[in-house]
Amino acid sequence: DIQRVTPWTAMLTAIFAKASVIYNPIVYGLSHPHFRSSVRQYLSACTTAASAGHGTTASLMR
Repeated sequence: DIQRVTPWTAMLTAIFAKASVIYNPIVYGLSHPHFRSSVRQYLSACTTAASAGHGTTASLMR
């Protein structure tokens, strides 16, 4: 029955659905070990390049 759905409920479900853009990558990253290790490797390369003074991430994308 459409009259039982309040505007608050409709808004809350829409916000939850749109927020999936934010929480889906987090859930994916936490549940896939290969993805986690790739992110760690990339972040390690970024911090190594930054501390070595290279400063650009374009060389890391190769």
